[in-house]
Order: sequence, then structure tokens, then C-alpha cells
Amino acid sequence: MPTSPEAERRIRAYHGDRGWREDVRAYTGVEPPAQDTGTGALAPGAVGEAHQLAHLEQMAREDYKLRLHAEWLAALADAVEPGRPFQVLDYGCGAASFASLALAWPEVRCTLAEASEVLLGYLRWRVARRGDARLEVVTLPARRGCSGATARLRIDVAAVEGRFDAIVLADVLEHTLDPLRVLVHLLARLRPGGIAFVNYPSEIDGDWHTPEAFFQRAACFWLLRLCCRHANGHAWRRRAGPLPALALALARAGEPLLRRASRRFARRVFAERGASIVARVRELAGRELRVEELLSDV
Repeated sequence: MPTSPEAERRIRAYHGDRGWREDVRAYTGVEPPAQDTGTGALAPGAVGEAHQLAHLEQMAREDYKLRLHAEWLAALADAVEPGRPFQVLDYGCGAASFASLALAWPEVRCTLAEASEVLLGYLRWRVARRGDARLEVVTLPARRGCSGATARLRIDVAAVEGRFDAIVLADVLEHTLDPLRVLVHLLARLRPGGIAFVNYPSEIDGDWHTPEAFFQRAACFWLLRLCCRHANGHAWRRRAGPLPALALALARAGEPLLRRASRRFARRVFAERGASIVARVRELAGRELRVEELLSDV
């Protein structure tokens, strides 16, 4: 679907805006770095807070996001009805780029769900300063694994409640340990006709892209196809009728078995490729990690 001139203007304005640098400085009291050289893999506590926030803000405006943002606005243009409140969930929202663009419609209300303590404080501060009742921040409870040294977090999706007209899962599922369980929980909260916007890369990179997510990716898209009709790019529309409920019930029943199988797969990946993953973490995130710590977190 082609991008309208107005949508193109919004996207270019968002990507060109550097006002977030002043936000980071005001929030942290520290000038953010002039240019971040990371790749999305920074671990909490590895660098200063201002550096982490600048890194995440820049990631929200990376070139590949232009296409995703165009698809997102095209999906919203078809879904938002004038005068009717429209509820959006941005799950694992990061710097909340998708929500920021969606708020151009006055009908939109956004829930920002995030697990990072650094981001949660920053997002709440931005929402309070904005003074917009259309935004709320939800904490996703999370805990580290056995060693505490890896980027692998156990996140509780059950903290998300309510019903939504659109759900954004952009570069999120590949970081999770149980993506099918996350998707089941969220699709059950998507209204018939609602949008599921899902970008799910198929790679295992460092300890932030999990083997479990790679293993469960096919099952997640099986569920997505049964619950939704493909609309445009990464956008899917929730089906009406009994099929989604049946598919969700089947997925719930099979998810524990799939999760156990994915853990066995993760152990095999870490045993066979652990050294290269450790090297990747050292190169991109500046963290020292051992293969034994990866294995103990499975």
C-alpha cells in the first residue's frame, strides 16, 4: 500500500527530530553522546544511562524503520474511525516510535509496555511532561536467569490487560524466551478487525536474540495466520468468528511442550555455537560472558 504524502511527512519529521537529545539531557542531567556506535545490543548497566537512552532513541529512527513506520501508518489509516477511541498497545515499546506516530490521530490511546528499568523511568518522565491522558506506561515484570550475566530476561506478559484495537510487536519476539505464549496472550486481547503489527527477525545474534524464539518462530506465524488475515507488509487483521478462539486454545495447550523442546534446542545451540555468541557479545555489547553462563540460563 503506498504511503500518503501526509504519512510520509509525519515519518520524515519523526526521523529528523533530534529534540530527544534535550529530553535525555533533561532527564539524566548528562549530555548524550553525539553519535552512538552500538547495534541494539547494549545491556543495562554496561554503559551510562544517557548513552543507553541515546542509543535507543537513535535505534527508533534507523533507516529500516522508515519502511516499518510507513506500513504502520498505512494500517492505521485504514483502521482508525473518526470520533471513536482507538486503543494501541506498543509491547516492548523501546523509545515508543510507533506510539509517537500513532498519536497523530486524536482518537488514539496508547499503552506503552516495557521491561527495561532505564526505559520505564524515562518513558514515565516523558509521559508526565507531555501531560497527555492518551498515554500510559505499563511495567512488564522481568527477572534475570540463573547466572544474571546474560541479556536473557524472563518477562511476565500477564501484566498486560484490557482489549486493544492494535498491537505492535516490532523487533520484540526474537528477544523473548517464550514467544508463542506472548503471542497467545496478546492476540486474545486484540479485538476482531484489530491490527497485529508483527516484525519478527529470523536470526540468533548474541544473547539478546534467543534460540528459543528462533525455534518457535514457525509456530508463532502458524497462530498468526489462523487468527488473522494478512493486510499489508507486517500488518495483520484479527479474524471474526470461532477460528481465532480455537487456534488460541490449541496454541495454549501445545505451548508448554513447544517451550520445553525450544529449551533443548537452545542448549544445543549454546553448546555448539556458544564461543561465537560470546565473541559477538564482547564485540557489540562490551560484556564479558562465558558459554557456561549461557547454558546455565536455559
